[in-house]
Amino acid sequence: MSGPAHYCFSVFEACAETGELRRQGEIITRQELQQRLWPGHTFVDYDNSLNNAVGRLRQALHDVPYAPRFVETVPRRGYRFIAPVKAHPREQVAAPADAH
Repeated sequence: MSGPAHYCFSVFEACAETGELRRQGEIITRQELQQRLWPGHTFVDYDNSLNNAVGRLRQALHDVPYAPRFVETVPRRGYRFIAPVKAHPREQVAAPADAH
């Protein structure tokens, strides 16, 4: 499989293969994000849930809606990721230290 495996923006790194978001070595898994946003068997009200999820994403990225660095609100349409992103091909990504 070809194409980028990792995307870097600011002090964050996202791994497309594993679904992990790292900040200075700290990993936040997809499961952890799901549990933090919608724990258990929670019924989800999409509009409110989306707004809350974006708010929590901004909080995790230390971003603010009035001066966004990562997530911009597009009035009456949705959201846009605005930070520059660098894609790193799989060949350039070092294997984790514990993977031998």
